[in-house]
Amino acid sequence: MQALLKLSRGVDWLNTQVGKYVVWLILASTLVSGINAIVRKVFNVSSNAYLEVQWYLFAASFLLAAGYTLLQREHVKVDVISSPVFFSFSRRFALPFCGSASRSSGKAMSRQKCRAMPVACCAGRCT
Repeated sequence: MQALLKLSRGVDWLNTQVGKYVVWLILASTLVSGINAIVRKVFNVSSNAYLEVQWYLFAASFLLAAGYTLLQREHVKVDVISSPVFFSFSRRFALPFCGSASRSSGKAMSRQKCRAMPVACCAGRCT
């Protein structure tokens, strides 16, 4: 157990170190975007290479900073899905639709149609 805790602390340290320096990728992406816009408007010259560099820097910053963001508890939480209002809505509207789909097209087809329904409908409650 101590080895796993030590590994966890090591991963947290690594995420903290990476997170401190990934901020510079966002700055670089912003600078590339701004320079590309200025060059395109002023000199009427553009290149897809600048756009791709910008996208790769932005993607790398998100991928590398994901662990740091979770570690700092700054990630975006989607409270809509976990709220009681969402489940109330799904029980009233989505579940009856799954029930009507199963009665009209047989059990095998209802499972297929239910997979296209919202998450709450497909959480094993469709018959």
